[in-house]
Amino acid sequence: MTDAAIFVEYPDGAVDEFRGEVAYERDCTLIYEAGGVSHRINHAHTRAVHVHPTTPEQ
Repeated sequence: MTDAAIFVEYPDGAVDEFRGEVAYERDCTLIYEAGGVSHRINHAHTRAVHVHPTTPEQ
């Protein structure tokens, strides 16, 4: 899994930011974990999804 900042842009122009560990992307769905909970982002309901890997703070 990769730690990442995930930016989701919706058709109305709104943008949400999530942080978590990206597990995988399959069938137009991005799966990530945050706080021990698995989340799914379906690309069909968004304008764009941007994943930016982050480095752990030392």
